Amino acid sequence: MKQNEALVVAAVLLMTIVPTGCTKPQELPVVASPAAEGKALEWRDASGPLRGEVPWVLRTDVLGPNTYLVVETADGDRCANRVSFRVLAAGTTEYTVTLVSDLRGNVSWRVTYGAGRRMKLFSCSPRPAEDPRQKCIYGGIPKPLFGELVGDISAELVGGEIDDACLALRFERGYPCDTGAVEDVVDDEPL
Repeated sequence: MKQNEALVVAAVLLMTIVPTGCTKPQELPVVASPAAEGKALEWRDASGPLRGEVPWVLRTDVLGPNTYLVVETADGDRCANRVSFRVLAAGTTEYTVTLVSDLRGNVSWRVTYGAGRRMKLFSCSPRPAEDPRQKCIYGGIPKPLFGELVGDISAELVGGEIDDACLALRFERGYPCDTGAVEDVVDDEPL
């Protein structure tokens, strides 16, 4: 009986130390959208829902290379030059997030709060990572960005049109964003 109790204690301890699901590969697309109930911003990638990373750690694949901003609008999916949204974290601090695509596969992030104070973002590598010390643990999106969405997600679409009521935003790999419309892409070459 004591051996079984020791195994149970070891299993519980291991579960508290090692996050569940931490061996799944973390791959694009990464999607952010308001929760079905309420206004909490939910983030997920190809492996499923993400949990917030210790502030302020950001996964490198949402920066590029070959990464594009795509927004879901009432008229369908569209490529975006710029996306912005605001999040209220823990009911106390409002952060403004501005994402800018250069349409050549690179996305820059700017997170501000208060009177334009800018957050410094640190990087982590999506799993599987070459350097285990640099790997993202909880998905690579800063925990405060899982807060309550204030207002809507707005975007400047490719072509200059503004949409102030986007349903979701995605970081996609290899979309043809020079036309402004997302088309089905058939890629015979591995990335």
